[in-house]
Amino acid sequence: MDGKPGVTRLGNTQLVEYGIRQEKSDIRAHVSVATKSVYVYGTSDGVAAINTGMYRKAPAYTGSIVTAEGYLVPPDAISGCKRIPIPSDLMSFNTTDSTSVKGDKAMRVVMQMLKDRLIPIALDVSDITDEMMQLEGTDIIVQATARVQVKCDWRAGQRELGGTGNLFVQVAECNPLNSH
Repeated sequence: MDGKPGVTRLGNTQLVEYGIRQEKSDIRAHVSVATKSVYVYGTSDGVAAINTGMYRKAPAYTGSIVTAEGYLVPPDAISGCKRIPIPSDLMSFNTTDSTSVKGDKAMRVVMQMLKDRLIPIALDVSDITDEMMQLEGTDIIVQATARVQVKCDWRAGQRELGGTGNLFVQVAECNPLNSH
C-alpha cells in the first residue's frame, strides 16, 4: 500500500528477458487446468521450436498490466512434447487463486505425478562390466537427475480438450504485484 486506502503500489512493470532461454532447466512442464493435462518436453526442444520464427509472440496480462511475453506454440510443434492427463484427485485449482497459489498448485501437481511415475524422466542406464562389482551384486546402475521448470499455463493444449491450441512459452516477464 502507498499510504492511501485501496491504492496498491506497483513494483517492476518493465518486461525483462526471463524465461525458457535464461533458465537452467532440463525439462519443462506446463500444467493446463483447462485440459486437465501436463505437457512435458525438453527445454532445448522448446527453445528450438521458438527459434524457428514460426510462432507469434503474445502478451500475458494480470488485470490490465502486461506481466509476461511468450510464444504461442502448438504442443505438437515441440519435438518430444507429451500430454499426460492429470489425475482428478490432484485437480484443486480455482479461478480465484492468486498467481502465486496457481503456480504452487501446479508445482505440487507435477511433484506428485513424478512421485507416482506418471511423468516419464529419461534415465541414464549403465551396464556394469567390472567383475568385482558384479560379484558384489551390481549388474546395472540407474541414475536420473533432471531440473524441471513448472508453469501454470491455465488454458494450454489442444482445442478439442478445451485448450487454446498452444502452450505459452515465456521469454520475458515483470512482477508489478511482487508475487512469488
